[in-house]
Amino acid sequence: MTPTFTMAETTGLILEEQTGLSLADLCLACEAEAERIMELVHEGVLAPAGAAPGEWRFSGLHLQRARVALRLQTDLDV
Repeated sequence: MTPTFTMAETTGLILEEQTGLSLADLCLACEAEAERIMELVHEGVLAPAGAAPGEWRFSGLHLQRARVALRLQTDLDV
């Protein structure tokens, strides 16, 4: 009898380091409220380009860092 293999469909988003995500885009990608992202900025975890939240632009590296920080906050209950 031959083994049967099934292919799972995976979807994803490939972001370059220089991608300019808005605060709303980052919130969607991280599944987080804007307040949580703003806390990460104020704590120095993220350093977006732009002076005000409406002007902030985040890179692919920021997205990765935000996801890790948010996951750690959840896992460690902090």
